[in-house]
Amino acid sequence: MPIPHHILKEPEIDVAVDLLLRDAAASDATEIFLLPTAKDAVVRVRRGGVLHEWFRQSKESHVRFVRCLKRFARLREDVEYALQEHALRRVALGAEIEGQLSVVPVLEGEKAVLRLRAPRPALADLGLSVAQRAALGRCLEKPSGLLVLAGPRCSGRTTTLHALLESAEALRRQPLLIEPVPEVELHGINQETADPASGWTMSELLRSAIAGGSSVIGLGAVRDELTAALAVSAAEHRLMIIVVEGVSLSGALSRLLELRVEPRALARVLSGVLLQRLVRRVCPDCRKRVSLAVEEASDVWPRALVRRLFGKKRSQSFVRGAKCAACWYTGNRGQVGLFEWRNLLVPERHSDTLLDDGVGKVLSGTITPEEIMKL
Repeated sequence: MPIPHHILKEPEIDVAVDLLLRDAAASDATEIFLLPTAKDAVVRVRRGGVLHEWFRQSKESHVRFVRCLKRFARLREDVEYALQEHALRRVALGAEIEGQLSVVPVLEGEKAVLRLRAPRPALADLGLSVAQRAALGRCLEKPSGLLVLAGPRCSGRTTTLHALLESAEALRRQPLLIEPVPEVELHGINQETADPASGWTMSELLRSAIAGGSSVIGLGAVRDELTAALAVSAAEHRLMIIVVEGVSLSGALSRLLELRVEPRALARVLSGVLLQRLVRRVCPDCRKRVSLAVEEASDVWPRALVRRLFGKKRSQSFVRGAKCAACWYTGNRGQVGLFEWRNLLVPERHSDTLLDDGVGKVLSGTITPEEIMKL
């Protein structure tokens, strides 16, 4: 990555930070990290799921950058030894920036992490198959039930939750979204954010929403026993869409059981589980098709994957990125979701797994075979 001298030489700190935000957003970065070290400070960006070192600066400049970001996010600049989090919304030199800023005390000072919000995709643009979208649509039309969105951290679960609540089926029922931290403003949706210092925890907000008669409630996180119990109980009379951390379908359900949810109560209300991961998309500016013989593929890929991709063919063509400036010479630009859906009310004869979805996206030219090997 080229060193941004225009940022380092800018004397006005507000302008320098605006340049940082604008350039990061223009390059499709999803996270910006400002980390102090023993001698200096480093700025890194995450792009397409890969962390890149952008540039280094003095520790004095780092302190000024972090304080400026705090001010932009309306955090306390005088607090240096406590975790602070808040949404950051700003027009940086014409670019609309929206994200979540976290400032964490570390050994050498303060570390700042800004998660940038990309334009919100609609439900049809997430990468779900036609069958998966239809199944989710049927769940959204039901008067009650529990829909679980599962996956590891940074797998796009919150984006999926927002897309589901913004769908036409949910909007007709005036949905309510409850989140631990303010993520993004959603049009036509009531939103509430936890504030433990004021006594408004996730469980208290959920209890209030239940008393208020909300018919569709989205929970941005389920991390404690009381919230989990309330969510399962509420799903008997309304539609609950909750985000749970888990690397597999069974792992997500196990997480709920670890939070002491009654198994029979969970089985009674559970409508389905959507498991997802994010993988890198082939750069649209330098994509090209290459032909590969099955013998060559067998030398570098697992045999099971080769059988799925080649079938009985002796050769197969795949799409790869030729590496250009637009993708920072990685061959990939942007991300797309891989999904696995299980409807527990009406079991399907065949449901695509994450691997099935990945193979389909490889053959359609959306991702490379190497992305499947990360599952």
